[in-house]
Amino acid sequence: MSIIALVAAATLLTVYFQGFLGIETVFTHFFYIPIILGALWWGRAGMGVALLLGAVLLTSHLYYRPDYSIYKDFFRSAIFLIVSGVVILLRSRIRSTEIKLQNQTKVLETRVRSLNCLYDINKLREAKHIPLGEIFLETVKLIEKAFAQIPIKVIIYYEGSVFKTEAIAAYPIRMTSAIEANGNPAGAIEASWSEEGADYEDVSKAVPQLIESVARRLGKIVEHENVRLELSRHQLGLEDLVRKRTEELNATNQRLREEIAEREKIENSLRESEMRYRLLIENADQAIFISQNNQILFANPGLCALTGYPIESLLKMSLLDFIHPEDRETVAANYHNGLSDEKSSQMIAFRIQTADEALRWVELDIVNIQWKGHHSALNFLRDITSRKRLEASIGQIRKMEAIGTLAGGIAHQFNNALAGIIGNIDLLKISLPDNPQVQKCGNTALQCAQSMSGLTQQLLAYARGGKYQSRPHSLNFLIKEVLLQLSNSANKSIHFDTALSPDTPLVEMDTIQIRMVILAVINNAAEAIAENGHIGIETYRARFDEIAAEAFPGLPSGEYAGLSILDDGKGMSEEVKEHIFEPFFTTKFLGRGMGMAAAYGIIKNHGGYIYVDSESGRGTVVHILLPPCPHS
Repeated sequence: MSIIALVAAATLLTVYFQGFLGIETVFTHFFYIPIILGALWWGRAGMGVALLLGAVLLTSHLYYRPDYSIYKDFFRSAIFLIVSGVVILLRSRIRSTEIKLQNQTKVLETRVRSLNCLYDINKLREAKHIPLGEIFLETVKLIEKAFAQIPIKVIIYYEGSVFKTEAIAAYPIRMTSAIEANGNPAGAIEASWSEEGADYEDVSKAVPQLIESVARRLGKIVEHENVRLELSRHQLGLEDLVRKRTEELNATNQRLREEIAEREKIENSLRESEMRYRLLIENADQAIFISQNNQILFANPGLCALTGYPIESLLKMSLLDFIHPEDRETVAANYHNGLSDEKSSQMIAFRIQTADEALRWVELDIVNIQWKGHHSALNFLRDITSRKRLEASIGQIRKMEAIGTLAGGIAHQFNNALAGIIGNIDLLKISLPDNPQVQKCGNTALQCAQSMSGLTQQLLAYARGGKYQSRPHSLNFLIKEVLLQLSNSANKSIHFDTALSPDTPLVEMDTIQIRMVILAVINNAAEAIAENGHIGIETYRARFDEIAAEAFPGLPSGEYAGLSILDDGKGMSEEVKEHIFEPFFTTKFLGRGMGMAAAYGIIKNHGGYIYVDSESGRGTVVHILLPPCPHS
């Protein structure tokens, strides 16, 4: 109606302007409004409006203004048609675009509806402790809610159960989609709807898509639920198994704890035992080592202290390496004989040579053992050097006592014979006083007899059978007297050094005898010095307890007046030291040697002790110990 009104108004205006007003320029701009509106409203039918208005324009021109040119009006009419055609073309494109947009909107709405429904279903699945039946029922509600613009009915069938919202008959249009779990049918979802409603066609397309998507999703939910149930069963089984295993582990742990506690006790006992044995071995006075085929495999610190070699060197050495060359053959034979019998043990005494080339007497005990699966020898090595020296000293003492007994007997018999000789010489001299030859020979014989009497006195002194006149006297004063006597006759190239202690106690002694001892020791020292030597004389108070006195056989413990005479001469060898106190033993010429023997007897007769400490090339020290006077 609006278009008709517009066309009528445009026609009347054209007639009015051209017929009544006589205006040459025809008013045609108003024609474009109905042409455009007609093309928009009627589409292709709107071309009729353009043709109609063009006909009106040409008719008015011919009727009212035939004298003017008609070409301009033809041009305007053509423009009317072109404008109408352009508008119609644009209208069709706009319409097609609008339809596409509407279709896309519907598709998006369908997808959004499906996605919202699936999202809500997923939210149901994500919720904890929701049974599968409740999920199905809520799914039915969500699908029906998604298509609220038309009546739709949804039913889910699962394992003989039906899930729906109302007990009403289904709508005529129906579709069903199977619910499959792990490739097997597990149920179905059915949707029905009516043909009524403006969105029927859209629903007919959207419902199947949504139902199929929901069916697939429910299939996954069923699969997940089955897996969950299976996991729950497995979890219960595992929990039961874990509980049983836990109980078994607890019992096992308890047994292990008891075994560990027992083992700890055993290990502690072994550790304590090992510590005791380690302390025993490492702190043992004896040298302990293990050997295989004469090779040392283990050594304690005692072996290092005895031999002077470090443990690293000992582990690279053979047992025979530090044995004295003269004893190696004997020791090797006895050692292998001891190892040949696995049940026996053997003791061997021999000499060893230490790292500083010193000689020591040792005693070896061999015990057969197994060491790291091999036959070995457990060796106990004891230092018996002091015992050997003690045995040698005791032997020397016994020998000296035997010699002294013999010397005493000989001296007494010799004295008796000398008494007869001297008496007869005196009688001969008395009987023949006027015979000069008799007097001369008698005097000579008497001097020889008296000289021999002095020798017998020395023998008796060695044999401790002489007569002494003892009285308390100071060793310091006696030393000074002897040095004063020697100052006139001694070798001037020998220098005397004295260290006389005022603390030296008084001694009950025969000064003549002790002076003879001192002179004998000094004479020996002077003979040992080549030239420009020194002789040192020292007095002191000495105290010996029971342990210290054991080093000197026959020496009681207590206090002593000590006298030491030392020189820097050539010294003595061990062989000379062993015979130094024997009568008539000398390193000079025959006919001498009673000096040190007499000194030994005199000191022993005074209840004292004398011993010599000397090495070849290192001088000699003679130590004399005399018992002091009481309260001195």
